[in-house]
Amino acid sequence: MDKYLNKSLVYTSFIFLILVGIFTRSFLGISIFGFRLGELIVGGAFILSVYFLFISKPKKYFEIENSNFHLTHKLIIIYVVLRILLNYENINLYNFKSSSFIWTVAIIYIGIFISELSNNDLFLKLSMIFFPIIVYVFQTGNYPNIFISFFQQYSDKFQFMKASDMVIVVIISSIYISEYKRFQSAPGTRLSSRAFWLDRRYPITNLWRESNHRTSKSA
Repeated sequence: MDKYLNKSLVYTSFIFLILVGIFTRSFLGISIFGFRLGELIVGGAFILSVYFLFISKPKKYFEIENSNFHLTHKLIIIYVVLRILLNYENINLYNFKSSSFIWTVAIIYIGIFISELSNNDLFLKLSMIFFPIIVYVFQTGNYPNIFISFFQQYSDKFQFMKASDMVIVVIISSIYISEYKRFQSAPGTRLSSRAFWLDRRYPITNLWRESNHRTSKSA
């Protein structure tokens, strides 16, 4: 894939994430083609879930290393789809809205795809550092009136960010920054075959050895 297209996809994804984090429900309520943005996201996640269930290619984007997450996710999707089909006489949009938390899990695979394209350049690092700062400024009495007017006109509702949403923003930013710093650490080995997906490590300065690990496991 062309590197400029890669950057465009990565930047667009991060900017969208930041907009959702800052404006939350107000942003997702913007109407596009007669549907709210949040509904379009859930619809796209549903299509991605079906694609994951029946195709799942390329596998590197749909299977997390040393994890059975993809199998568990497929079982959950099959269960939900069967429940919907068994009540086919009463199928309507509400069935999909009420199960939106199931379909949006598939967005994880989009995250894996974007992470493969991302090279964590300066723009991304700075955006994630300033992300919680901007949210704090906006949600502590400094919300610009121009945005309030915009959402009142083009969104189905305007509301300030909830405290739980602010916590999520801080967590996302902290995880991104800590992961970036962790990849700068000394090379190391996996703790076990069931180690975390992104390879948590013991630095070589800890004098970790495979033989010592086997001895401790057998004991």
